[in-house]
Formats: sequence, C-alpha cells, structure tokens
Amino acid sequence: MQNQLQLKDNESIVLERTYIVPLRGAWNSAYHKRTKRAIRILREFASRHMKVDKEEVYIHPVLNRKIWARGNANPPRKIRVVMRKTSEGRVLIYDYDDYMRISKEEKKSEEKIEEKEEKGKEKSEEEKKDKEEKESTEKK
Repeated sequence: MQNQLQLKDNESIVLERTYIVPLRGAWNSAYHKRTKRAIRILREFASRHMKVDKEEVYIHPVLNRKIWARGNANPPRKIRVVMRKTSEGRVLIYDYDDYMRISKEEKKSEEKIEEKEEKGKEKSEEEKKDKEEKESTEKK
C-alpha cells in the first residue's frame, strides 16, 4: 500500500499555502477530548480553506505527533502548517518547521548532485583534450 502523503505518479502540486491554524475551539470540550477535537478542527480548517471534502485531508505523522505530544488534555492553542493541494483533489498537511527542514535538505542534496555533475563534465572534457593532445603528438 502506498503512503497517503506521497504523491502518486500522475499527481502534481496545484496549490501550496502556509497557515497558522487556531485550535482554541478544542478547549471548549471536555478535557479528555481536547486533542481529538483539535485534530478535527485542523481537518475542518483544511477542507474549508482548500475547498475539498474532509475525507481528502491527510495529516502528516510528524504533525499528528506534535499535536498529541502534550497529551489528550493539553493540545496547542495554535499551530503553523503547510497545506499542499494535489491535482487529484487531496490535501496534504505538514508541520511548518519539519517541512522547511526537509525542503532545505532537499535543496542541499540537489546542489551537491549538480556540483558533482559539473565536476564530472569538466573532468571528461579535460580527459578528451588530453587524449587529443596525446594522439596529435604520437602522429607527429
């Protein structure tokens, strides 16, 4: 089974936004139901702002753990998230801090790959020049 938070082969990101979601409404319920209600509020917020059904909203496990970290009775009052809407109509919700950390790491790895490719091209060009020089000296 494919992870729900990964993009499918024919899917692309249509919309990406950063929100600060107020979870204060969770504090109006019984203390032992607050975190569960905070998750529900997050889903409703995402469905309202991204214009999709609640069933199409997927919360990243890191974000889920962050909301549940302080237990059932003490969810955070607000949380900063990144919401990404796909071409299939799904909404993927990530924790802002974790998302930014991952995107920075991806950019660094892409830069390293580009540098290696450039160095490889330079080396191959130098090797070609050396071979040509050797062949020209051997013919003389």
